[in-house]
Amino acid sequence: MHRLTSQEDSTAGTLDLTRRIGNITLHAPSQESASYVVCDNEHDLGQLKTCIQTVIKSASSEQKGIVFLDCEGRDLGRVGGRLGLVQLGIENDIYLVDVIAFPETIPTVKDILENPVLEKVVWDGRSDYSELWHGHEIRIDPVIDLQLVQAYKSSGGYPGRNGFISLTGMATAFSKLSLREQRDAGIDLHRLSMGMHPTLLGI
Repeated sequence: MHRLTSQEDSTAGTLDLTRRIGNITLHAPSQESASYVVCDNEHDLGQLKTCIQTVIKSASSEQKGIVFLDCEGRDLGRVGGRLGLVQLGIENDIYLVDVIAFPETIPTVKDILENPVLEKVVWDGRSDYSELWHGHEIRIDPVIDLQLVQAYKSSGGYPGRNGFISLTGMATAFSKLSLREQRDAGIDLHRLSMGMHPTLLGI
């Protein structure tokens, strides 16, 4: 039996990550087809379930379905924190799952975030991971944190002089893209920076 060396193991991990990232596509949604669905009742929750089942049926272990994830609430990941809203980007639609107004959504959120054929994509998901696990015993898997991907790409996987790898805010990272890349991905840096906390901006 051949045991992987640390270098071989790192290379294999990098190749797997590259393959997974290759399945993620950012594009600007058309104004006509994009929709926001507030899930605070059984009817709208059913719409989310139908949508996700369609994605699951077309997904596989090699070509996972993509779900963009972000959470909002009070002091997420901290003592006394509380989850309020789970935002799920699925294909060209955004589902705003109100777990306070309609707690019955939690089992569906759990099924989605723990489904092995759905790749969850986040940016700096540390607080979200903590709140979902400690508050609701939801384990996000599989998941790609694009902030960590960007940090690995910019550092080459090597720590800085003090032994640390710095994390870049979303707006700072996106500002390094060309104008064409920003336009194709539907990124509006002005609107992004106006609505974000300074820590996310890298300030």
